[in-house]
Amino acid sequence: MSPSARLGSGAFVGAGAVINALARLGAHVIANTACVIEHECIISDNVHIAPGAIICGGAHIGADTLIGAGAVVLPGVTIGACCTIGAAALVRDNIDDDTMALGMPARAIDRLATRQPPMHLP
Repeated sequence: MSPSARLGSGAFVGAGAVINALARLGAHVIANTACVIEHECIISDNVHIAPGAIICGGAHIGADTLIGAGAVVLPGVTIGACCTIGAAALVRDNIDDDTMALGMPARAIDRLATRQPPMHLP
């Protein structure tokens, strides 16, 4: 971990994870095993970065978001709050809040906030 990086309260950095210069991790962030968070990234509160994920320089990750195992977020990309990024996804474009994105390149497949609860039949 770079001496210029900052960790929020309750943040966890797993074995082999790399946190580079001027990165900012919010409260209760999980930077899991062997993930890489490059320079000047901003990782908001309650984000889970799964094993092997790479967050390239200057990326911003919104609160309550999951970045799946082996996913790559390219430099300067912003991922909104309450998102799920699938394992091995390549995120090259910004992702809106409340979105699930999968694939290479990552594409939005679901708006999580607009899900309707299951209907109850009489």
